[in-house]
Amino acid sequence: MNYKNYSPDWKDIIRPRALMRAQYKCQEIGCKVKHKEIGYYDHNRSWVPCDTFQQNWAIANKKKLQKIYLSVAHLDQNTLNNSDSNLKAFCPQHHFAYDRYWNNLKRACQFKKA
Repeated sequence: MNYKNYSPDWKDIIRPRALMRAQYKCQEIGCKVKHKEIGYYDHNRSWVPCDTFQQNWAIANKKKLQKIYLSVAHLDQNTLNNSDSNLKAFCPQHHFAYDRYWNNLKRACQFKKA
């Protein structure tokens, strides 16, 4: 990630504050993924958190264990707008889904200019 377009205190103050405000959980409705949680995605792409016992079972059953790191999204896509109302903690799956809308919109606008 290129942090040159972010506030200088993004990593040390702003992002940690947003994660703490979200109680270190993905803020997408219905998602229960926690920051630094270990688990796997099942066949329905639902997150399955695992304690140590479950991790051993998952490995034995060839599940791909992952450690999830939450990210903080700028809802308006402006990396300098760090107001609490513009920041939301997401698991990678939901952050990607949220950004997909904006990326498609940017591509459509570039296509119209050409």
